[in-house]
Amino acid sequence: MKLVLILRSSSSCCVSFVMGEKYTEREREAAIANALLEIK
Repeated sequence: MKLVLILRSSSSCCVSFVMGEKYTEREREAAIANALLEIK
C-alpha cells in the first residue's frame, strides 16, 4: 500500500490502474514495479 501512495504523487494514472484491479499481492507488486519503470 505504501508503494501505491508513492505512485500517487508521481502518476495518478498508474495509481488508478493499480487500485482499479483486484490483484494478488505478488501481481500487485509486479504491476507497481512495471509502473515505476514506465515513469522513469
